[in-house]
Amino acid sequence: MTKKQTKQGTSVKNRARAIITDTKGYETETRASIAGALESNDPDLAELVTHAEAGDTVWDLTNMARGYEKIALFVIQFINSSAPDFITDAVMDAILSAGEQFEFKTPFQHEHETEGESAKILSEMFAALHPTYSQRGNSPIPTRAKS
Repeated sequence: MTKKQTKQGTSVKNRARAIITDTKGYETETRASIAGALESNDPDLAELVTHAEAGDTVWDLTNMARGYEKIALFVIQFINSSAPDFITDAVMDAILSAGEQFEFKTPFQHEHETEGESAKILSEMFAALHPTYSQRGNSPIPTRAKS
């Protein structure tokens, strides 16, 4: 990698960080997508940043899901914790019900599923069932939805 490529990469990362922290200038979906792309060193980060800066809403479900991974892991760990059963059962029921209603894969379907695997599935579900995404009739602008 040349010095110029390194500098350009740093510039794109700085622009991405600016988008992520600008809660008034960018929609949650865009910031979540950019955050996931930055965290995963997505090769399309520059393109996503350019779209965001042009005023487009960036819908990248894979990267949005990455943005939800920490909260999804927290939810999974909470369900597996010593919290009262009536609370953890209610959370599990809500997750399973949403998955069934929207025909989406849900965690807890395989007996030997790890917490990490469950959190990945749940984060993908969170991203796909994001209220704004659903209200737009599943027609994101622009999109790079991956499975």
